[in-house]
Amino acid sequence: MRPASTTLTEQELEIMKIVWDRKQATVRDVYEVLLERRKLAYTTVMTMMKIMEQKGHLTKTADEKAFVYTPAKP
Repeated sequence: MRPASTTLTEQELEIMKIVWDRKQATVRDVYEVLLERRKLAYTTVMTMMKIMEQKGHLTKTADEKAFVYTPAKP
């Protein structure tokens, strides 16, 4: 198993830019922006954002219907 990297991948950086611009975002928010650029699955975005939370790049809080992600770092 390779060690965890603190560097953002290209896809993670793309997601972070969306969350940074919005200050906070749900998976659905990010998915809809990315869907305008290319076709991808909702679950792919959800998985990526969970991984980014585990890496410490995002924090999440429970809203009424969805988790809201905010940047952990500027």
